[in-house]
Amino acid sequence: MANDFFSLELGNDFFRLADVEMANNKIKINSLFFQDNTLPIFSNDNEQTIIEEAKIIEKAINNLKIKKNNLNVIIPDYYSYSRIVEMPILKEKELLSAIKYQADQFIPLPLEETTIDLDIIYEDKKENKNLVLIVASSQKLVDKIEKLVQLIGCIPNNLENEISSFSRFANIFFQNFYNKNKIFVNIGNESSTFYFYNQQNSLITEVHSFEGGFNLFLKEIEINLNFDRQKAKETLKTIGFNQQSSVNLLEILKPTIVVFTKELEKFIFSLKERQKDMIIDEIVFFNFVCQIPLLEKELEKYLGIKTSILNLDNFVNQSSLPKNLDNNLAFYVNLISTALLK
Repeated sequence: MANDFFSLELGNDFFRLADVEMANNKIKINSLFFQDNTLPIFSNDNEQTIIEEAKIIEKAINNLKIKKNNLNVIIPDYYSYSRIVEMPILKEKELLSAIKYQADQFIPLPLEETTIDLDIIYEDKKENKNLVLIVASSQKLVDKIEKLVQLIGCIPNNLENEISSFSRFANIFFQNFYNKNKIFVNIGNESSTFYFYNQQNSLITEVHSFEGGFNLFLKEIEINLNFDRQKAKETLKTIGFNQQSSVNLLEILKPTIVVFTKELEKFIFSLKERQKDMIIDEIVFFNFVCQIPLLEKELEKYLGIKTSILNLDNFVNQSSLPKNLDNNLAFYVNLISTALLK
């Protein structure tokens, strides 16, 4: 079915665009685009930065020949705050009041300076409880993005973060596909997020974010090899953890691998504390892992749990894939999910 929306994913120095739709129960890809080394719109409040970034994005939209005007935007988890909480089933007004109290516990901003969204991801009427995803971001950031979208010449339809986007994708597409507990790992640019997929109710029921992503690997290369940022990116994307290369990044990146391993082990430990006999079948990676060859296999050695990169082949119309696609589709999964949001 034709979709009137397309999506824009904003990073601090990159953006991605997607125009997709559902056709015959498969995702049909019309356009996918990634542009790196753009302007730092999150860390720079200069109005001219927003104006110039809007021009770059508008040019990319025109080049892709996207004619739609309704835009869904996704921002990094790093610039937002999220939590999945268990709540009793309440009337809307009571739920909002209770949610605001919960939000106050993990948002380091005055509530009057934030915008809060919530999504009931699971309702258990028998136990009289809901699983609710709370997502919050600063109102200042929301205003900045709305201005950017308007400068592009589009109508802002929805704003969400990576946790919201991927959780919805998993809840829609994974229910009849995975029948074992898995951890999905979103390696972002500045932070990473772990998602526990609970096979018992076929939902993402736990999430954990930490400050460590693609940039952490880049900094190690920059410091140890005295490379500039662009050369570090090219080296990491080309070599990664390939030990047959003339440049051995394994020793250089070992401290970063240890950081990721410890965070994953803590997350797994917290899950098993609540369910002693729990077995994690696999750890599945997506997003910037696609720019770090063999990272998932290196982590497998440390964790002792099978790893893989998220494969979207069963959910996507293969004939619609762009011929010049630079990355595995796992690089675009959040963006694709947001593009499908009505």
